[in-house]
Amino acid sequence: MGNRIALLLAIVLTIMLTQNTSGQDLSVHKWKERILVVKSNEADNEVLQKQLEQFKGAEAGLKERKLVLYVIRDSEYDFVDYTADLNREDGQLKEGAIQRLFKSSKDFEVLLIGLDGGVKLRQTEILTREELFRTIDAMPMRRSERKNN
Repeated sequence: MGNRIALLLAIVLTIMLTQNTSGQDLSVHKWKERILVVKSNEADNEVLQKQLEQFKGAEAGLKERKLVLYVIRDSEYDFVDYTADLNREDGQLKEGAIQRLFKSSKDFEVLLIGLDGGVKLRQTEILTREELFRTIDAMPMRRSERKNN
């Protein structure tokens, strides 16, 4: 039952982001990259800044694990593609997209979406790079990638 709910959430998340972002279509990442979404209702949120610090100096590990990052601050987003030598962009989300996407009163939230488009992790605390890497490395597709490389 829990896997069905996670799959449903992933599908809803993908549909909402593809319909409500300017030029962003999460489906382009499916089977190519894992997606990390970090959301804060405030642009200068201290917890958000601490979360982003977790990724500094970890670019090689993020690239190896095929990660792209969406940082959503209020109604704006930043995008970092660690698989393409730090390709970056930013933009404006359509009004209401965040509320429909997360449906959370929490000011801070982190989502990890796997290669298959399913939500693999959702939390409202800082995700350490060690926990992120451990979570990804435990995934069957990641174990297969490591075995084949």
